[in-house]
This record gives sequence, C-alpha cells and structure tokens, in this order.
Amino acid sequence: MDRASEFKSSETGGLVRLPVAAVEADGWQPGPPAYRVVLGAIRDINGTHGVVGNVRSTVIQFADGTIDDGSTVEPPSIHVYIEQGYALTAAQTRDLAQLLDAAAVEVELMSSGDGRVSTP
Repeated sequence: MDRASEFKSSETGGLVRLPVAAVEADGWQPGPPAYRVVLGAIRDINGTHGVVGNVRSTVIQFADGTIDDGSTVEPPSIHVYIEQGYALTAAQTRDLAQLLDAAAVEVELMSSGDGRVSTP
C-alpha cells in the first residue's frame, strides 16, 4: 500500500490516511479498539557478502487516525534484526548507528500525527 493511500474506517466512517513518513500498513485488526501496524522504510545492514540484517520503524494507528503512545498496544518502535552469529565491524557499527538515527527520526515523524481522519 503506498504512502498516499487512504483507508475506510468502519468505526469512524471516515478515511484514515497513513501517517507522515510511513511506507505501508498491515491490515486492520479488530481490537478493541481497531488498529493497524504502520511501517517505515526497511533499512538494510550490509555485510561483506550482502545484507545481514535490517532496521525498521513501526507505529500503531487507531481507526480514528491517532497513534498509540504505548498505553494500548505498543509504543512507536524501532525493530532491529541482525543475522544470528554475525559480528559487525567498526565501520558496519557506524553505519548501523546512522540507520538507527534515521529510523528514530522516521518513527518520531510517524508518531506526530494529528488524527488524519476525513469524512467522505
């Protein structure tokens, strides 16, 4: 689903857009309250022989467009996956730090939404 997509919310009767900086969203979960996981960009961690992990930000968006602060489902988060047993070099660790910083900016942008619901 692209960033500009709007989604009909049966709970509000309005259209719920993805937050700023979001890339895609999973389907709606029934709740209560109804929510979906909204995802940021996948940022690859490169190793000597290709990708060895990734960093990705997520937020929980409710049907009214607001973002969970962590009091209902989970807080805005950054997920880090590194291949089991893979050790990072100093240069790769610096690259990972930059990826984490970019993901932190992205998750802050996604969680600063103002409840983007509009009626049809």
